[in-house]
Amino acid sequence: MAVLTGCQPDASPEAKKADKLTHPSYNVKKIYKVELNKPITKADFETIAAGVQLEEGKAVPDDVPLVSDDKKTIGIELHIGWN
Repeated sequence: MAVLTGCQPDASPEAKKADKLTHPSYNVKKIYKVELNKPITKADFETIAAGVQLEEGKAVPDDVPLVSDDKKTIGIELHIGWN
């Protein structure tokens, strides 16, 4: 069964690679580095980890690692397959 994506069949190799990295049907995890202006609190960390309600449904991060010792940099790993 063919997977329909936003990429045209005659697209360049770069466009096809970008499509595979960004189109929800490929289920590629995305990791965002978030730099905060103050150390994250336990309550804020728990709020982020619990997710946020979006129009498409609830978006819950796969992981929220603490990246820096000063608690001002976190990662947010997402794996959401919505269009």
